Parts: sequence; C-alpha cells; structure tokens
Amino acid sequence: MTCLGCNNIEVQPKKLHDGTVVCGTCADWRHECEARAIMALRSTAERRAWLDDIERRRGKPARLALQETIKALWPSR
Repeated sequence: MTCLGCNNIEVQPKKLHDGTVVCGTCADWRHECEARAIMALRSTAERRAWLDDIERRRGKPARLALQETIKALWPSR
C-alpha cells in the first residue's frame, strides 16, 4: 500500500486528524506531531514563542500551516 502523504510504501501506518492514513516517516505525520507538541505546551505564551521561532527559522507559511493544523486539532485535545 502507498502512503497518501509521501507516496512511499507505508511503514507503521498513522491516521491524521482528517482521517488520511500516512506512513510513520511521512512529512505530514511529522507536521501533525509537531502541532500536537505545540498544543501540549503549558501556556499560550509558550505556544506563541514556539510559533515565533518556527516563523523565524522556516518562514511565515510554515507558521500558518502549523496554526491551521492546531486549530483543526484543538477541539479534540
């Protein structure tokens, strides 16, 4: 079976918040794990600081993508 995220053969299949099944080494899975790690931070200030750092290192699009994923995941926390 092929991963819907990276098109490689699925290794350790994982289900994303939108129901898509991807492999455990896929960038989509790493992105969602990073969003969950940010959500797990104790305060809003810590979450903002982490997102600020991501924006500084990877650019505004990376920050916005993580913020959108966090918004999608937030109700299920």
